[in-house]
Amino acid sequence: MELRRVALPFMRDLNAMYNEGVSLYVIHEDERICVERVESTLPLRRVVNVGDRHPLTRGAAGRVLLAYLPKDRRAAILAKDPYTTEEALEELRHGGYTVSLGEREDGVSSIAAPIEDARCEVVAALSMSGPSVRFEGSGFSDKIARVKKTAELISKALGR
Repeated sequence: MELRRVALPFMRDLNAMYNEGVSLYVIHEDERICVERVESTLPLRRVVNVGDRHPLTRGAAGRVLLAYLPKDRRAAILAKDPYTTEEALEELRHGGYTVSLGEREDGVSSIAAPIEDARCEVVAALSMSGPSVRFEGSGFSDKIARVKKTAELISKALGR
């Protein structure tokens, strides 16, 4: 509950900037679950509901959460579903974000970054998603920077 309460104002700010859907995911067993969502008001949008579950290996938010799990747990999940690689997860950890371009659904893109708590442990993934046509072009790098910055602001508000 604390995570959702702290994150929501920052999620609303990010949503207001681009009018794209913004989601907050946490790990539940070997999946990710959406625990908070701010919807786009545009008619063409990616619909995500609080409570939706998705694999950790697929989609930007899933990979963020997977990348920061202990190595043995990552290996067990990747053994069951090798959709991504340890090398891709290392690149994500180095860059502090990842993107998904039509990976789970054709025509849908997302950008995700980790959120850390006061112990500097990744506790959630912040994701912004929408139609790929609005994620292409010169503004894409700005969106990446804003998602990363918003995740950092949430992390600081959690005491990191």
